[in-house]
Amino acid sequence: MKKINLLFLFLSISLLTFNGCDSDDQSDAVFNTIISAGQYEFDLGVTVNTSSSIDINVYTNDISSVARTFNILVSEESTGSASDYTVPSSITIPANANKAVLTIDSVDETNTLVLEIEEKPGVFAAEKIVVNIIKVCPYNLDNFVGTYDALEDGQYTYEVTVQKGTGDQLILTNVYGTGGTTVLDVDASNPDNPTVSFPTFGNGGVLYVHSTYGDVYAVNPSAFGDYSDGSSDTSAIDLCESSISLAFVRQVSIGIFSNIINVELTKK
Repeated sequence: MKKINLLFLFLSISLLTFNGCDSDDQSDAVFNTIISAGQYEFDLGVTVNTSSSIDINVYTNDISSVARTFNILVSEESTGSASDYTVPSSITIPANANKAVLTIDSVDETNTLVLEIEEKPGVFAAEKIVVNIIKVCPYNLDNFVGTYDALEDGQYTYEVTVQKGTGDQLILTNVYGTGGTTVLDVDASNPDNPTVSFPTFGNGGVLYVHSTYGDVYAVNPSAFGDYSDGSSDTSAIDLCESSISLAFVRQVSIGIFSNIINVELTKK
């Protein structure tokens, strides 16, 4: 459980009075208690495929001889659905104390949760509580091992299996729907944004064997200059979804087949 310990700036004002311009105005509000989380915004990182929680200390400027309960409201400013997080309906500050702990649990969805402490006579809530829930997707090549649905050029469908290769490599079987294999090299020097590419011709697996030209390899389109047919020319992996986007041209010993092949792999 992630713990957030806040340095609470004790509110030295023990009695806050809002006065209208007219001294006879009977709507003047008097607040004996000020309640605050000490800051406006908090971050909660949740690793993909897990849940996590955050503890937020909530303080009052005064101490009472009896326990005090305050309702917690989820603002309409919040994003996501109610099932994405768990928020208690209230918090209780024990007798002879001025602190309670608000615990929030969340699934691995990026959302903004906005909470309000419900005011009541004599109580002023200093601010809303905003929790930025951030889906965290660490680099782990094992997450890409499995079976994928493949969509090639937006029209052809088949299955592809992915295994780990040597070092930072992925071995893909049945790309192009021909039963052969190809290799993706993964550069994780920036683990927050790894890049992928195909080996040069003659390295990695054989995509298929052409009846006239022999072994066919998937290679990076960029190796053969700029393509202007509107196709994506860059392969990529998505750490959060464990999905793979492929862009390659087919190369044989005497040259290339010029069109770029785009394949979107969605993990089952």
